[in-house]
Amino acid sequence: MAYRRLQEHVARFRDSSARMANAEEQEFVAAKLMGRWRSGAPLVLAPDKDDPELGADPQRNNDFNYKQMDPLGYAVPLAAHAANESA
Repeated sequence: MAYRRLQEHVARFRDSSARMANAEEQEFVAAKLMGRWRSGAPLVLAPDKDDPELGADPQRNNDFNYKQMDPLGYAVPLAAHAANESA
């Protein structure tokens, strides 16, 4: 049995993305850091803008492979939170 305690600092994350970009670019910066838009749509399938319909569809929003679709990390930086999911 394993127990893991996880703390998320959402306000700090939002503050740091606000320091990195102007108001229009904050969502994009946050998505690049996490590998997904806030809707849940993965950047590898929606690289330019959020797609809430894709994010709401678990069949579609998990049907991808970073290693095959974005091996060089152009859509999702290799250091992003989600980049190791399918590697």
